[in-house]
Amino acid sequence: MSSTLDKLARSYAVEALATLREVMRNRMAKDSDRRAAADSILDRGYGKPQQAIISIPASKQQQQALAALGDDELMVIIKQKPLPRLSAPDDIEGEYEDVVQSFLKRDPLLD
Repeated sequence: MSSTLDKLARSYAVEALATLREVMRNRMAKDSDRRAAADSILDRGYGKPQQAIISIPASKQQQQALAALGDDELMVIIKQKPLPRLSAPDDIEGEYEDVVQSFLKRDPLLD
């Protein structure tokens, strides 16, 4: 069932992307709608940005230990565990290639 629903949703991908593009470019649309459309396009093209997770010390002892550290000591700890870096998006392969090619054929501004 899920596979059928996925295929049905993908069959509308070109139309959905075209709609997002129209909203994004429509100067009469609200700025919030234009921004949401642009964000949706970017999320689909590059994925959502990763977010850093900051854990709060669980115990009073941990809170006191961190509070006692100076800025330089905290920076050493932070640099020991750097955030992961995003890699460049992979080339589109398989079933998505058809969707992209179809979209490119329909959008004269991308020629």
